[in-house]
Amino acid sequence: TGVIQLNYSLDLDHVLVPIETIILTVRVTDKGTPSLSNMTSLTFVIEQVDEYTPVFTHGDIYVDVLENQLLSFILFIVNATDMDYGLGGEFVFEERPGLGNRHIFDLDTSTGVVTGTISFDRETKDDYSLRIAVETIPTNPVTMSSTVDVFVTILDENDNYPVFQQSIYVVYITENHAVNSDVTQITATDLDINLNANLQYELFHENSPVVFLIDMLTGAITLTLDLNLEDPAVTFPTNETFNLTITAFDRSSDPLYTDTTLLVVVTGVNEFSPQFTNTPNQIFAENISVFSILFTVSATDMDYGPQGVILYSIVSGNEEGRFDISASSGEVTLINALDRENIDSYTLVIQALDNDVDVSGRREDSITVEISVEDVNDNIPIIQQGSCDHLIPEDMQVGANLFQITATDGDISINAEIEYLIDLNVEFSIDPINGNVSLSSPLDFEFVTAYTLGISARDMGSPSLTSDTLNCYIEVTGVNEHSPLFQQNEYTFSFPENSPINTEIGYVEATDEDDGIDGELMYSIIGGDNRISIDNQGRISVFGFFDREHDPSPIALNISAVDSPGGV
Repeated sequence: TGVIQLNYSLDLDHVLVPIETIILTVRVTDKGTPSLSNMTSLTFVIEQVDEYTPVFTHGDIYVDVLENQLLSFILFIVNATDMDYGLGGEFVFEERPGLGNRHIFDLDTSTGVVTGTISFDRETKDDYSLRIAVETIPTNPVTMSSTVDVFVTILDENDNYPVFQQSIYVVYITENHAVNSDVTQITATDLDINLNANLQYELFHENSPVVFLIDMLTGAITLTLDLNLEDPAVTFPTNETFNLTITAFDRSSDPLYTDTTLLVVVTGVNEFSPQFTNTPNQIFAENISVFSILFTVSATDMDYGPQGVILYSIVSGNEEGRFDISASSGEVTLINALDRENIDSYTLVIQALDNDVDVSGRREDSITVEISVEDVNDNIPIIQQGSCDHLIPEDMQVGANLFQITATDGDISINAEIEYLIDLNVEFSIDPINGNVSLSSPLDFEFVTAYTLGISARDMGSPSLTSDTLNCYIEVTGVNEHSPLFQQNEYTFSFPENSPINTEIGYVEATDEDDGIDGELMYSIIGGDNRISIDNQGRISVFGFFDREHDPSPIALNISAVDSPGGV
């Protein structure tokens, strides 16, 4: 029939030498005699059929990649096979969506070589995943593919230094902090992992012997020595501040380290109270200059630092504000003048207070200082009499006390002892002790009628002070020693009859050796004619009408001269 049949498989995929073309020579022979034949060639081309899906030669891939690798570094290679022959067995790789992290890697579609497109930082992201497909080449009518998942773990590289939270740490501890007890704990962090982040600590300070130790694993710092600030055997750095360097380093083969500073400030404990040394009682003259330093109080405090600094103050006895005290030196200064006559003594209570920063814990001591104000002769005697006017009869006996002068002096003792003085004269004298003024010689009103005495009081201080002079006016009063005496024993006058009334017909005159009122005379007619009158000047006048033919002549008159006290 000429039908050509296939006797066995033409599989191109499983033979060592695939036959892609088969050439057959076909002879056709007739059955005649002789038979005749003819030949022809048939060429069969075997077409490849895509029977197999390309598959990876491995399962999911787990890759460890060191961070900070160069971008061109080959991270891994994927491999695949396709049992198809020829073009049917060709395939390409591509990245598929599904697991994220696309475009993080660069995939060579032909070779399966995968490189990174970024520089990996484990501290930012420590793992990635992607899905890679292998598929037949796009020219095949039917595309077949398979996938594999790749999980990339970024391995840590020691690229992070330990980090302290602070560049400088400051810790305060008291001087009585217990030995071998914790002072503080200093720790650092490291963004790396494992040994690269496993930190240890070291401590360095310049002091000898060693005062502090650090736990190399925990960073806990402990005190190794007694820190008594008052102990002279312990040497402290400036400001009682230990400057420590703390180093943190990781445990990698090539460790990284970081330093920080720890300042340990030792603060004092207020263990002791201030104590005053003896300050004797004080005596000052009342005229001591203002702003003079009177005395200095002193106290000691065995504490160290501010707890041993003493502040002085006057807590009582200075209500008038005469004194001031230096808070730092204890010098007591007079700021307002003393006046013994106002206040002659003061009792000051002075306090010494330490300067502990904790105000509630401050300690104190106090001392009482007695201040006596010594008298200075600064007060002038004052005569108590505001005025001094006296009437003294001229017949006052010599030696008689006339009056007393009194004076006072605000000072005391000899400064207040007073003697009395009088101007020089012979008529009067004063007792220098009691101030009695007495008559020294007889008075004569007719000779001197008044005296002005200058009297003063002088104290016995040194130098002595004398009062203002008191002027005493002494008026001598007369004594009626003499009787009036007419110049004539008998007077004769004549006048015409019918003289008008009030016609003066004559006058009489009497004298009195007394002065003053005792020598003033009054005249009167004590016997005679009542038509005749006399005035106090001794003038005699007609007080009525006279007729010579009827009135007797002569007319006799008795005239009297009388002084004021009654002498005739």
